[in-house]
Amino acid sequence: MSNEVKKQTQQAKMQAGKITTIASIAVNILLTAVKTVIGFLTGSTVLIADGIHSLSDLISDVFTYALIRIAGQEPDEDHPYGHGKFETFGTMFLAIFLAGVSVAIGLEAVEDLKNPEQQNQLGLFALSAAAISILANELLYQFCAFKGRQVNSPIILANAWHHRTDSISSLAALVGIGANMLGFLMADAIAALVVTAFLLKVSYKIGRSAFDELVDASVDEEILEQISQAVLSNSGVIGYHQLRARSIGGQIFVDVHADVPTNISVSEGHAIAHSVEESIFENIDHVADVTVHIDPKGAKQSALPQELVRKDLEPLVINILKDYKKDLELDHILLHVLEDGFYADLRLKKVKLDEQEAKELKQALESAETPLKKVSISVLHIS
Repeated sequence: MSNEVKKQTQQAKMQAGKITTIASIAVNILLTAVKTVIGFLTGSTVLIADGIHSLSDLISDVFTYALIRIAGQEPDEDHPYGHGKFETFGTMFLAIFLAGVSVAIGLEAVEDLKNPEQQNQLGLFALSAAAISILANELLYQFCAFKGRQVNSPIILANAWHHRTDSISSLAALVGIGANMLGFLMADAIAALVVTAFLLKVSYKIGRSAFDELVDASVDEEILEQISQAVLSNSGVIGYHQLRARSIGGQIFVDVHADVPTNISVSEGHAIAHSVEESIFENIDHVADVTVHIDPKGAKQSALPQELVRKDLEPLVINILKDYKKDLELDHILLHVLEDGFYADLRLKKVKLDEQEAKELKQALESAETPLKKVSISVLHIS
């Protein structure tokens, strides 16, 4: 994903966050006032709890937008991988906040059940407030969920669910108030307990998803399989291993080791890596970054002497060439480091060798008394 595309994605998230926040604040100011005031006037526990829930929505709306702005900032010296986890942290905070509100509602309902004689007969006024709340919150949920899915923002989607819980809690309030009006005075408190159970379930679902991101849990198996297919779709790749993918703020980060033939050049390996990256970006949604490590099939460098490196190899080869024939001049060595030793393709310049001489030179290089006994040399080009 290019920097320009990343920038556009973050701008889209911030714009969606701004729009949903403005809409949510406007609706929740109205609902908080209506439900809380009518709840106190009518003595409805579930309506008061519902009003407090709307107030929590109002607070979370502002918090959500602030974290979206932080998450949208460019990577810097202190945060070289970006600020995406601020959004994940915000999602976790919303889950904990929602769980706290749920527990408060439940405790209040339990107190009401302990004191049934204190329950009031509710009226049409309270019923109307609950009905208005259902409609307003469901519309708000649909709008925020649409925007959240559009820009793939977990925190906007989590906030949308916060609005959906308001809608459902208001539905429970509606049922409880209706039953109360019919003479079942405890229905109000029972409805509040139903709301509590639902809110705790949603809190767990949102919080678990955010927790998985914070601890770098892997993405779903389905996504890993899609990435696997994208990697293997490249003709230069003959296998892969150590495929890892994690999600941060709704964006996926991928690491994979691609196996390639042992005899390719560095530039061809780089081209294959780039091709793998493009395949993953094109075939999997919401991928922000891909790191491809190229591994020659069968290479195990740890099994070889670590002191043998190119800077030591070239002088040894040049000396052997000069000993065999003084006018031999080395142009290039293509070195392959495999499990059983070093292999090299030699390119000589400004020299002519017949077939017998080339064979003798190859034998001299392979049998020389040097630390390179595991190195096989072949002359690929003689000019």
